[in-house]
Amino acid sequence: MPKPGSRIQKTIKPKIEDVEFGGGDELEAPNPAPNNKVIEFVAIDRLKMPRRPLRKGIEKRIQKHVLFQDEHGFHIPVSTDENFEIIADEERVEAARRRGQTHIHVIRHFDCTSVQKKALRLFEVKIAGDGELDVEKQTFG
Repeated sequence: MPKPGSRIQKTIKPKIEDVEFGGGDELEAPNPAPNNKVIEFVAIDRLKMPRRPLRKGIEKRIQKHVLFQDEHGFHIPVSTDENFEIIADEERVEAARRRGQTHIHVIRHFDCTSVQKKALRLFEVKIAGDGELDVEKQTFG
């Protein structure tokens, strides 16, 4: 796991091997990748929650995330805008905070308009309820 204050900068290109690792003060603004997305390891307190949740029953889902993270950890970066406002996955962030984590990975988007951010948030809420679990294919390991 990276040290607090470190930054992992990854250029999102068709070739996955184009990865650049950097370090330094997390308050320093990174140079965005060509498509304006940067992966960073930042303090949870620096993240800004959306003004209002789009889902009902948020507390129940946060508790489920806490239980999952207790067993498996926090592995998927959270999407934020350039000002660290969470675009999606605020429930996972709150669960990590309740578990005592101080830093998490985020994908910081420098190119999202307010319309795109709203569309992405709505899409994430709507798609979360789609699909069914295929019990026959539920094998791990």
